[in-house]
Order: sequence, then structure tokens, then C-alpha cells
Amino acid sequence: MSERFYRTPAQLRTYSVFLLNNAIIDLTTAMASALTSTRIFNHETQTSLFVFLGPCTLFSEHLCRLCQALLVNLVTQSSIVLLLSFLYRLYIINVAGSSLSPLSSSRIWLLCSLSILLIA
Repeated sequence: MSERFYRTPAQLRTYSVFLLNNAIIDLTTAMASALTSTRIFNHETQTSLFVFLGPCTLFSEHLCRLCQALLVNLVTQSSIVLLLSFLYRLYIINVAGSSLSPLSSSRIWLLCSLSILLIA
């Protein structure tokens, strides 16, 4: 087979920034989830009770709460980055037939960084 079948199209090479960013977020989310192993109870009241069962309980309750907050923020950030990556692919499809060029990697890193600011 030709070598061109195994190469990423030039328009999608910058998409790897989204993949790397999402991989880092997912890895951190998995570690925070493994540390907390939270059970949430809500018995027909409007309150929630978090019971931490993971290894974070060996250190401190503060660490457990910190990991839980990190987990919630990272899941939200992952959703935003996923939305941005879909929008970027749509942009690339529209750019393919025109004279516009794809965004640079630095601009995509800036977009991913802005997702952090959206959560804060």
C-alpha cells in the first residue's frame, strides 16, 4: 500500500493537541477517581452525603474532598474539550474546500487553556 494511506492529513495534524489534552485530563480524572472511590447518598432529601472509601482516607479528609472537587472539575473540562474538538473537526471540514488554513497548534493549546478558565 501507498505511504499516503498511513499519514495523517495535514489539516488534521493539529488535532493531536486535542487528543493529548484529553488524554492528560482523562488520566488525571482516573487517578482522582481511584483515590476517592466515593459513594453518594441522597435519601429523598435535598442533601448529599459523600462517603469516601478510597486510599485518600489513609491521609486526610481534606485530601479526599480535594480529589472529589478535582474530579468534578476535570469531568466538566473534558466535556468542554470534547465539544471544542468536535467544533474543530467541523471547522476543518469547512476549511478543506476553501483557501483558509487550519489553526496552529499554539492557538489550539490556547483554546484548551481557555476551557480551564471557563470552569473557574
